[in-house]
Amino acid sequence: MPTVGFVGLGNMGGALASNLLRAGHAVVAHDAAGRARTPEGATYVPSVAGVAQGADVVVLSLPDGAASEQVARELIAAGEDRRTTHVVETSTVGVDAAQAIAELLAGAGVAYVDAPVSGGVAGARARTLAVIYAGPDDACAHVEPVLAGLSDRRHRVGDRAGLAQALKLANNFLSATTLAATSEAIAFGRSVGLDMATMLDVLDGASGRSAATSDKFPEHVLTERYASGFANGLMAKDVRLYLRSVEERGGPATVGAVTASLWERFAAAEPGADFTRIFPFVEAGAGAGDRTDAEAGDAAPGESPADAPRVTPLPPAEWPEEMRAALAALRPAEPRHPYPRRDPDRPKGLNVLGTLARYPALARAFHTFNGHVLFATTLTVRQRELAVLRVAAVRHADYEWAQHVVLAGDAGITGDEVARVAEGPDAPGWSPPEEAILRAVDELLADALITDATWAALSRELDQHQLMDLVFTVGAYDTLAMAFRSFGIELDDDLRKWA
Repeated sequence: MPTVGFVGLGNMGGALASNLLRAGHAVVAHDAAGRARTPEGATYVPSVAGVAQGADVVVLSLPDGAASEQVARELIAAGEDRRTTHVVETSTVGVDAAQAIAELLAGAGVAYVDAPVSGGVAGARARTLAVIYAGPDDACAHVEPVLAGLSDRRHRVGDRAGLAQALKLANNFLSATTLAATSEAIAFGRSVGLDMATMLDVLDGASGRSAATSDKFPEHVLTERYASGFANGLMAKDVRLYLRSVEERGGPATVGAVTASLWERFAAAEPGADFTRIFPFVEAGAGAGDRTDAEAGDAAPGESPADAPRVTPLPPAEWPEEMRAALAALRPAEPRHPYPRRDPDRPKGLNVLGTLARYPALARAFHTFNGHVLFATTLTVRQRELAVLRVAAVRHADYEWAQHVVLAGDAGITGDEVARVAEGPDAPGWSPPEEAILRAVDELLADALITDATWAALSRELDQHQLMDLVFTVGAYDTLAMAFRSFGIELDDDLRKWA
């Protein structure tokens, strides 16, 4: 059996690489997180170039198209020592990305087989997951032994890249929709006194049967295991790709738009959660996106607004003398950026400052750090504000969001751009560096780690100090988001119009 290269050893990638080993292939592997996830028997190499130098066929199992494109570029850059002639894409990257990566690799003499998989980690381990693949006849024939090593169920659906992605996106749209709809149906039944197990037994033998009733609910929701191995952010990404592909081709998207909105809210409210946890999210009412502000109590998804602050802010007249030094700490000795202009109509942030006035020593210590992040950072003001707004959007920190909508305006960020920050890095219109900044925020908040692909994209624009400042900016404003929400800090009257 030939040696197979493998890049991306997450939940699915690790299972697929293990299948190749059990099928008799030698595997040389790389993962952005390091060697810890390397399956027993595989050889870990510290770079994508090492994979390219060690294997004819390389399998990718990565989170999105940007990551796959970056790895493709690194495979090409391996130069004369590169052995790789074929790439098998098991990631869900979307139609356009698959076509672009295929064209990129073809320019370097590397064939690309579009081969996303469906069936979950359990299906991978049982060798029952579907490998949906498309590509030229000679390329598919060359990688057939590798595809056979991945699973016993393989379906060739076309002769060019993108066709398998289209079918996978349609499949995941149906999976996302049925799981969400089943969650609503089960929540309704429980609200009138029906037992979940009884409902599933009946539904699975009736016209409401789906993979949700036969697998996801019995195995993960009813048992409260929530351990399918597929994150909600990945499902949100897949539905977003589906919806974008449909809209670009002028297809019907009424149900798709509703489904995409629900999964986006779930992924933002509980970053990194197993996708089967959509049931408690829906049952709690957090998925009810069409409620009025009055019905929702002005709460963001996952947020329960308190009737009163947990830490009552002190009015300025009662601030202790130590707050003077705490406020002064916000101004670094060598600022790179201007302080906000003085304007009587500008929000003053008295509720957050009044809350910190309860603990001046803490305020002074944090303000020393925050002063650097705000005024001495090596990031541009625009870069800083894009990152902070994305933290606030993901964490549903209304106070932080409102404050930084004002600061974003100072940096020339338009209202349309502010709205797109809430949509995230895959919203149309971002430059590659700004998309990478937003993606880095999402990765840090979800897993405390910027992936290799995103780090490489950032490094094309940012120097080492800027990269470090970006990580600490996200950390600082994630900490503040925790404080704003946990302390119950309410919007000031002069801040409400920005929320």
